[in-house]
Parts: sequence; structure tokens; C-alpha cells
Amino acid sequence: MNNNRQNINAADVELVIFDLDGTISSTTRPIYEAVKRAFLRLGLTLQMTATKMEKYFGAPSPEFYIALTPPCSAVTWQEIKEKIHEEQAETYRLFGETYPGVKETLVILRKRGYKLALFSNSTPGYFDAVIDALEIRGYFDYAECIGENNLTKSELAGRIRKKFGNPGTAIVGDRIHD
Repeated sequence: MNNNRQNINAADVELVIFDLDGTISSTTRPIYEAVKRAFLRLGLTLQMTATKMEKYFGAPSPEFYIALTPPCSAVTWQEIKEKIHEEQAETYRLFGETYPGVKETLVILRKRGYKLALFSNSTPGYFDAVIDALEIRGYFDYAECIGENNLTKSELAGRIRKKFGNPGTAIVGDRIHD
């Protein structure tokens, strides 16, 4: 996550911070469904497969939406982004799910005395929609995304850690920047 990593003994971990997308749940199907619905509403033909779309997950937002935008389209990538965002809450309710065993693992960690936090490099609207659709808010002691404060993911992790008194902390994510 950053160059300030410390080697700590696993027995000293009191706080576990989880990334949301790709760690707690797969984003592929709900996002792909939101994109398909948005393109239908905009009268556009979607040319990107779900597999190709996954390559953009974690990339800066404009890069993803620009790649989705059909060449010579009268519709801007910003308009496409807006329509996709309008569809996401519903597609997460319909198609979103946690990975198998996630909720059970969170319950076990809580019973063992760990404090649990959730973070993401997303916008607040997306973050809240996903958490609510997956019905996972109650599993965490704290949840925050970088879109709420313009921090980097490393800075957000530090902020969360400080909120809990700087305990030994483990971060669980699906990418190296987590």
C-alpha cells in the first residue's frame, strides 16, 4: 500500500481493513449490467465485453468511461458515466453478492475481537449503494471511501487506523495498492 509498511506479528493485529470491490464482492456482473442498461437508455450499442471491462477496474474513472464510449458517438463519456451511475444501485440489488464465506468470516473475526473497517477508492454514492445492496454495513465498525475526503487510499488507511488508536492493522485487498 505504501512504503511505510511495518512488519508486525499477526498476533498483534487488532484492526482489519477490507477493500470493497474485488475483495468483499465481485463488481463485474453488477457493473456490466448497469453499463448495458445505460447504453440501452442512451440508444448506444455496447461493444465491450464483461471480460474486457474488468481490465479497467481500479483504473482512473475517466479512462474506463472513455474506453466504453463508442467512436464518433454524439454522447459524451460524462453522459455515459452519469447514466451508468443511475443504474448501479438497482443492478447491485439484483446481481450483487458477496464472495462465498465473506459474511461468515466477518462474523468470526468480530467474535474473535477484531475491529473491522471497510474502505474503497470509490465515490460515496457508489460506496453506499454497494454496501446497502450487499447488506454488509452492520459487519463493520467503520466504513469510508476516498471520495468522501479526497485522500489517497494509503492516507485513508492511516486515517482509519488513527481513528481506532493506531493498533496493529492488517489490510485485505485484491490489488497491490490496497
